[in-house]
Amino acid sequence: MRTIGRYIQQRMMDYLRLLLIDLKIQKQLFINRMVCLAIIFVFLFLSLIFLGIAIILSFINTPYLIIAAWCVFLAHVLVLLISLFVYIRNRSSTPLFCDIEKELKQDIDMMKEFL
Repeated sequence: MRTIGRYIQQRMMDYLRLLLIDLKIQKQLFINRMVCLAIIFVFLFLSLIFLGIAIILSFINTPYLIIAAWCVFLAHVLVLLISLFVYIRNRSSTPLFCDIEKELKQDIDMMKEFL
């Protein structure tokens, strides 16, 4: 039983180290994703606004001005829906701290074999 206790104590330190490493990795991934998403959204927003203004201004002296404005609006909505679809599809499917969970399961299985 003492060997099992020592083993559990050593493994707890390993879990703590692994948790700290996982936290650093998840923090860096989160920061990278947020910075990238912020840059993408700002530039996408600005480019769509300027594109919409350019399209509407090109129809300013024609009877198609209202149709052009509504088409610009629908194009913005379409780009929004496509970007949401791409974002949802490309989300990470691995749960947070899955490495620690795997290690814990392996150790629990090993403890069951000892007992």
